[in-house]
Amino acid sequence: MASISAGISRQWSNRWHTDTWHGRGLRSANLTERYINSLQMGINPYVMLGNPQLKPKANNQFDLMI
Repeated sequence: MASISAGISRQWSNRWHTDTWHGRGLRSANLTERYINSLQMGINPYVMLGNPQLKPKANNQFDLMI
């Protein structure tokens, strides 16, 4: 789980400036999502099956501010 961001800001005049940013985040699956297999009993029964081959999720975000 890691994230990083970088940006640039530019002042055009007393009233105008722009910013641009890029960020990237990664999230790995937790132990439950990867390895736990269980059958939940109760009002909302469901089967939870882990998947050890899950890859990390990546998120890219771009921002432009005026």
